[in-house]
Amino acid sequence: MQARMGLLQIVDPFVGKYYSQDWVKKNILRLDDKEIKDIQKEMNKEQDIMIQQATVQGELQQAMQQPAMDAQAQQQQAVQPQQDQGAQDPQESEADAEAEQEDTQQSNGKVTNLKTGTWPN
Repeated sequence: MQARMGLLQIVDPFVGKYYSQDWVKKNILRLDDKEIKDIQKEMNKEQDIMIQQATVQGELQQAMQQPAMDAQAQQQQAVQPQQDQGAQDPQESEADAEAEQEDTQQSNGKVTNLKTGTWPN
């Protein structure tokens, strides 16, 4: 058995390229058709169990994260009305910009509204 497993390790990189899985099972592992079917059934059962466990794990994670997601949704809903109230009419924004420009021009050539990090010439 140990020699067959050693040979399997050597041949494994070539399975699917030069050797089929069935050929390896029959010629290297020396399994008959019944053993191959039985092993495949066991592997299918194990895979089904792993899928069920992953599904349960995913549901648990979602249940644990749900309160945080709900709180975040509530925060977003609370912020939305504030943003709607703070939104200005485009005509009002344009009028505010024009008024600010006039204030700057009316200061006898002195710039009174400086942006941070700028120097007057």
